[in-house]
Amino acid sequence: PQYVTGFRLNYELYPSGLPFPQRSYYPLDYDAGNIIADMGMLDIVFCLDTSGSMADDVDTMKREVNSILQAIDREAGIQGIDLRVGVVAFSRNDEGNTFDTRPLTHDFIQVQDAVGNIQSGTVTGDEDLYAAMMYGMNETVDGQSIDMGWRPGAAKVCVPITDEPPKEDVFTLGQVSRVAFDLDPVHVYPLILPKQGPRWLDSTVRAMEALADETD
Repeated sequence: PQYVTGFRLNYELYPSGLPFPQRSYYPLDYDAGNIIADMGMLDIVFCLDTSGSMADDVDTMKREVNSILQAIDREAGIQGIDLRVGVVAFSRNDEGNTFDTRPLTHDFIQVQDAVGNIQSGTVTGDEDLYAAMMYGMNETVDGQSIDMGWRPGAAKVCVPITDEPPKEDVFTLGQVSRVAFDLDPVHVYPLILPKQGPRWLDSTVRAMEALADETD
């Protein structure tokens, strides 16, 4: 097996003027050095919150995703890892969950275009992170399903980016972690946009810590 070493998601998303000290858990910092790619392959899916609360942070999110993509691509090239990336942009309206998806691909331009097409004027509604993650792991959500193209034997990573703790209206952390495990497994590395205030941020951090721990 080929180990994906030196790979760390450690990107800080700070909206301008955020009145918080820069602490290490903004966002959560999890070392992915123990991830194994049995065939030298790495599949990464970004789950991007495009609900109404993200409207003023869209440009920050897009900029940071592109920065992460470049860093991951550079690291994969150094290590000789066969890298593919996908995107699930998610929101929710009165009719249910909505997903704008790009399955896993070697074509980074396609992924960057998908991220770039997210505009502040189209960021509306509520969100359900767990539903988006389940959908991105090939599960059926609100009658919708897609094959993201996760490869057998590849190291698998999901990177959710949001500003709120996940809801458990439909899916629970236990369900998400079981599906992630069954998929070979999928490791989750959350990134947080901390803008709702210290009390709200604390609950988001706790929820994301639990999500990362359950899918380690």
